[in-house]
Order: sequence, then structure tokens, then C-alpha cells
Amino acid sequence: MFYPGVSIITLSVSDVARSRAFYERVGWRCSGQASSDECAFFQLNGLALALYDRRMFDAERGAAPSRNGGASLTALAQNHASSSCVDEAQRDFIEAGGTIVKAGNATHWGGYTSIVADPDGHLWELAWNPAFTLKPDGKIELPL
Repeated sequence: MFYPGVSIITLSVSDVARSRAFYERVGWRCSGQASSDECAFFQLNGLALALYDRRMFDAERGAAPSRNGGASLTALAQNHASSSCVDEAQRDFIEAGGTIVKAGNATHWGGYTSIVADPDGHLWELAWNPAFTLKPDGKIELPL
């Protein structure tokens, strides 16, 4: 049966142990039972994040090794309850070893965002969007 949704977001990384440590420093909890030296899994709100060894990822997809270091034109987003929460999350990412791509700032659409990158260059948008309802469990509810 097909359903619209995402179960796992996979990021190809150059060093699984380093990337796992980065996300753990941000405060996320890795699943020890599901993880291995080649892949680390983190339980998120209703889905999982997988950090997968880049060499194995390239071999599985039958492609030449990634040339851009893993960074792409894709950004993952994490919504927060306020602009100050965005700033706090930005500090957590930086203290964990990430880099600021664009510091927290007000947007033209009335929200507040920051763009940060993990050690492999994967982009994260940390956002407060006043048009979205953020539930106590961290899930967002879009207006219909």
C-alpha cells in the first residue's frame, strides 16, 4: 500500500562516527541496537535519520564516488516555537561542530530562520514560522 510520507532520511557521510558524535552533541539519541559502524540511526518525530557511510552509499547506488562532499541543493528543516528557540538551536549546532551558513534573521514572510551545516555540509534550516502550529511533541500542523 502506498501512502504519502517519509520513513527515513538518509545522509551520506564521510565519517559515520564523527557524524554520529555531532548529532549526539546536538542532543539527539542514537539507536544503539539499530546502528553499526557503517550506519547510525536516530529516532525523530515519527521518522528516522540515518547517517550512512558515503563509500557504501555510492557503491549501493552504483555510482562514482560523490564529488561534492555530500552537500546538495537539499536542506532539512527543523521548526521551533519561537525565534529565540531558533537561536538556541543554532548555538547547539555550532557548539556541536557545525557551521553557520546564514545566521538567524527575520524573513520576508514573517518568520525567523537560520541555516547551519553539519560536518559533511548537509544543510539544516532552523525555523520559526508563525503560520504553522507546532505541537508539544515537536510535530508541525500545516494550515489547510
